[in-house]
Amino acid sequence: LSVSSLRRARRLAEARGIADCVLIGMEGNIKEFMPIQRDDSCDVVEMVGFLDYRSWKSAVWICGQIRRILKPGCVFVGAHIAPSPWSFVVRWVINWPLLIRRKPEKFKQILLQAGFKSEEVDMVIEPNRIHPVCICRKS
Repeated sequence: LSVSSLRRARRLAEARGIADCVLIGMEGNIKEFMPIQRDDSCDVVEMVGFLDYRSWKSAVWICGQIRRILKPGCVFVGAHIAPSPWSFVVRWVINWPLLIRRKPEKFKQILLQAGFKSEEVDMVIEPNRIHPVCICRKS
């Protein structure tokens, strides 16, 4: 959605010598992008930090679309930031109010409501429980 962010990503990739590894195929809104993707068309979908800014309903829709476009046997890797004793620093000191922090259990509920089966979802949570990562393999 942010053309300036996409341009910055391109510049950073170029500066690091990996521009040939980065493809930005569309500039636009995820609500426009996801419906036009074919079922069972992706091997890997990676999304880090984006669901931190989406409402519950939106996160469920996005994850459902991700499951739809994954090929059987392929994976969705997603991560977000959970509540922690440091949450107040981000909210009040850094002034970053839009971040929605969800406990790992809530993150998993979103995935299940989106259509992932329980056996398809593996949650990896580091010891401080701040950065849950889901690895969902579509069966």
